[in-house]
Amino acid sequence: MKSFFLLQRNENGQSLSTYETDYWDTEEMQFFGDHAKGRNKRLKVRKRLYSDTGDCYIEIKKKGIDVDNCNG
Repeated sequence: MKSFFLLQRNENGQSLSTYETDYWDTEEMQFFGDHAKGRNKRLKVRKRLYSDTGDCYIEIKKKGIDVDNCNG
């Protein structure tokens, strides 16, 4: 099951909510390194805290990775 919400934006595409983001990576910074190298298969893991509501979300974004085989 996927869980998501829509972030409201103004007419210029700017977010109407303020939030803080923490990104998580391996000690070797593999996730960032994969992104910087333009790899097709990579992960992004982050926590977002929305100031106006206090809602907090953990997001795991998979690009080019088969969900059934996370060895990528």
